[in-house]
Formats: sequence, structure tokens, C-alpha cells
Amino acid sequence: MGARVSYSDDGGRASSLSKYFNEVFGYFAEGALNPKFTQAEFDALKARTIEGLKSDEKNVGSAAARMGSVFTYGKNHPFSEFETEEKIKNLSLADVENYYKKYYVPNNAYLIFVGDITPAEAKKLSEKYFSGWKKTKLNIADLPKVAEVSKTEIAVVNMPNAVQSVVEVNYPVNLTKKDPDFYAVQVASTILGGDFNSRLNMNLREKHGWTYGARGGVSDSRYIGRFSTSATVRNSVTDSAVVETIKEMRAMTLNKIDNQELENVKAKFLGNFVLSLEKPETVARQALIKKTSGLSDDFYANYIQNINKVTVDDVLRVSKKYFRPEQAKIVVTGKAEEIGEGLKKLGYPVSFFDAYGNSIEDPAKNKKQANVTAQQIAENYIKAIGGKANVDKVKTVLQSGKISMMGMEGEYVAKNAFPDKVNNVIKIMGAEIKNVFDGNKGYASQMGNRMDMDAKQIATMKGQNNVFPVLSAGFADSKVDGIVNLNGNDHYKVANTAAKKVEYYDVKTGLLSKTETTTSTPQGEITSVANYSEYKTFDGVLFATVTEMQVGPQTFKITLDKVEVNKNVSDADFQ
Repeated sequence: MGARVSYSDDGGRASSLSKYFNEVFGYFAEGALNPKFTQAEFDALKARTIEGLKSDEKNVGSAAARMGSVFTYGKNHPFSEFETEEKIKNLSLADVENYYKKYYVPNNAYLIFVGDITPAEAKKLSEKYFSGWKKTKLNIADLPKVAEVSKTEIAVVNMPNAVQSVVEVNYPVNLTKKDPDFYAVQVASTILGGDFNSRLNMNLREKHGWTYGARGGVSDSRYIGRFSTSATVRNSVTDSAVVETIKEMRAMTLNKIDNQELENVKAKFLGNFVLSLEKPETVARQALIKKTSGLSDDFYANYIQNINKVTVDDVLRVSKKYFRPEQAKIVVTGKAEEIGEGLKKLGYPVSFFDAYGNSIEDPAKNKKQANVTAQQIAENYIKAIGGKANVDKVKTVLQSGKISMMGMEGEYVAKNAFPDKVNNVIKIMGAEIKNVFDGNKGYASQMGNRMDMDAKQIATMKGQNNVFPVLSAGFADSKVDGIVNLNGNDHYKVANTAAKKVEYYDVKTGLLSKTETTTSTPQGEITSVANYSEYKTFDGVLFATVTEMQVGPQTFKITLDKVEVNKNVSDADFQ
């Protein structure tokens, strides 16, 4: 039948081959008018949602998306609502049923047909399946007004585990599709940050190599629009990314673009518009927007014609009106301890917040002096995991368990022979990923493709003890960079510049809680973060049985169920 039927909190859709559409539309109507909300499905969805929120707690991108809306519209505005575990737990099945009864009503809906169907056939189907749908009294509250930003300020959203920062510039704007400025703003936004060749992307990505992509511009809305830019950058260049973003915004307000730049953008609009019309959902969405926004019937028919009327003077005029570098909320989500000082030097007022928009003190003020040496921290760590006598007995370690990543689960096995031999194997979805180092040379293989380590990779692996980091050859060169707070507990911050590694040892327990390792790649430097927890004893020595890692945008979790000391590991494993 080629059928697809789906529903959401604001509607639904159905599609199929034409000869089956009558039947499929009947199924769609049945689901829309007589849904079955069961307690079992509701509870399962709540559990999945809460689990998703927990796994997303340390995601910088998710926090940035939340806080970007909060600082644009205000914390109590509906447009800045976000899910929390508490909110989800407080929901009941009755809440869902009441929402459906209140808003899934014909006087709050449009039926839109696109495809191989005549108006008469569409009307006949609608009357057949939806004629019994009864109206109810519809009460939709007015949205609260959103205050304009009076002066540029920086809001730092602290994510202590972050190895990158999300830099955003946000503020509300009043722009609808009916506004005479609409088409010129579309063009100006595209030039500033609307595609790969935009000024923001050419600056932050192509010129400086700070990000994989920078975007920005004005989004219209029949309620309240928004100006926003976004780029994910390394901590070390966060303040510079802010400076360059503001610089590009300001340049758009001071100088006319050239005619060639304007013509290039107009050509892209034409190409993108034509391609979008090949999708039935685009045509349906346009029909809905015309109705809900009160647009003329020929709005989209004349869209490209109106884009082509935009002049360089129009672009400068609307840029001055809608691009406001002096009245913006700069929202930077990242590790405040590392990025805060640089941001303070930019001359804007700086405030600090947690990942949910609650005001906090500058985390840098909480940093304490550590009157210990790296050697003392190493000794405390060895004592904490079982003592020198027990640790000295460890010559090989085999760790095995499960790894979960991107919704998939696989097997994880790591073999280590001291001081620095490694054999790590991940098996997931039929694929095997293997990394081997024998103390002098090594390789990585995936799906049968082998790549030998280069000299730089070998140098990184040599002398590195992956089981007990304090036994690594270079640990003695580490420096203690004060005491910082992680997850409510004080930790010694131990930095090794040569190894490009930072480790955090719990002041109270002595155990290793977190490492940050920076490596160079053809795409630039990437910092990986590993968080260690749930230490358990095996053969008299404590091992972290849970490791949660973030490498670039990817996150995964390793859970060990077995650790064997001085068993089942031989030199052959490292060949």
C-alpha cells in the first residue's frame, strides 16, 4: 500500500498510493477521532523520555538550545518551555486525554490534501470520515509580550564537562511573512548566516577553522520572531568567536553588499525553492501557512518574484533594522571555568547560569588552591584503589562488558599489559572496531580495513598506562591546577601539557573521576571526555566499572561486568 500514518501533539498525516488512499485515510481518521491512550504505553513513553533526558544531561548542544530560547523569550514564556524529569514525572494519562479533548477539535484544525486527488474527492472523503467531529469551545490564551534586549550582555551557561562551547547571539524580533521587510530580511539573513557560503561560515569555519559550521539570521513568526546565530567552537577560541560573530553582524549594518553577492543569493533561493516543491509535504505546509498566517493565495506563486525585487539598498536597510549587535543576548554554553575570563575581557556585562537557566556564581570564584603535588595525588590514588602492594602485583588486566552508543548496544573487551600494551575490541551491529599497540607500534582496524599508527600516534601511546594513569611515564610532569567542583564534589585538577591531558581526582576519595584528552586530527583538535564511576573491587584493586565518554558530538557508555587481573592476556594479543 505504500502507506504511512502518523500523529503528533499538533496534528497528523497520512500518505499512500492513490488506489489505497480511501482506505488509508479511513485508518487515519479512526486514529485521529478515536485514539486509544493506554496506561501501559503512557508509562513506557514516560520512562523512555526520562531516560533520554538523563542521557542528555551533559549534552552541550541540548543545553544551548534550551537556554537560547530562555534568553530570547524569557524563562516563563511558552516558547522557552523545556522538559525536565520532574515535569515528566508529574504528568498523568488524564493530562494527555484532557489535552486531546481540548485541542484536537475541528475548530482548531485544517485538513489539507496534496497529490493525485480532486477537490470533490477530498471533500467527499472529509465528509465521510470527519462529519461526526464535534466542535468544542476553544480557549487559547494570548502569548505574553516579549521584552526587547536593551543592551548587549553575555550569559554563560556552565557545563562543567564541556570540551567545546556553543556560541549564540539571540534576541526577539517582530517580523511576519506579511511584513514588507520580509523578503529583504530573507536575503540579508542568507548572506549573514543562511548557508555554507555565508559570511559567518566563511569567517568562523573557512578563515579561522574554529567550527564545522556557523549559521544565523532572522526567523519570522506570526507570534514573535527571533534573530539567532550559532557555532560550536573550541574552548580556547570561544571569546574570539564571539568577537567575529558580532563583527560580521555589524559589517552588515555598515556597508552595502556587492551586486554579485546579491545575485548569487537570489539564484540559490530559486534553486532551493524549486527543489522544495518536489516534496508533497512542502506544498501542504505552504497551504497551511497561507491559512494560519492570513497570506494571499498567490504568496508562494510570487515568492521568487518578490525575492528578485530586493536591492542592495534594501539589504542594508533591513540589516540596520534587524541585526542589532548593540542590543543582543550573547549566550555561551560551555565550561565557565575555562571560558569565563576571556569573555569578561570583551567589555560586556557577564552573568553565569546553570544548564536550566538558574543564576549561579562565577565558577572561577569557587576554584581553590591545592597545596599538594601531582606525586601526592598519585600516592593517594594508589592508596585509594587498593594500596601499592596490590597495585604492584598487577601485570595484565582484561576488562569486558557492554558498550552502548547512538541507541545501539555491543560488546567491549580491553586487554592491557603493563606498562603500555593495549588491545581494545568493540563489536557492535556486526562490525568490529579494534585498536592494538604492542609498546612500539600499533594499528587500528575496522570492517577488515587496517591502518597502522603513525609516529605521532605511537608517541602518544608510548608509556601511557591506560588502566592506572598515575603510572604513566609522563605523569610526573603534570601540574596541579587548583581544586574545582565537579558534580558537587571537590576535585584536584591535574594538567599535563605535553600529553594534552587533564585529569580530575576526587579530593575526598582519591579516585579518578574524569579525564579530558585533546588529540590533533586533519579536521583540527578534538577533545574527548571520560567520566568514571561505580568503582568495584577485583582481586583487591578498585576499577571503575562505568565509563561515560564523549568524543566530539558522539557519546557512548561502557559498563564492565568482569575484570580479570593477571589472567587470559598474553603477548599474542598485541600482535
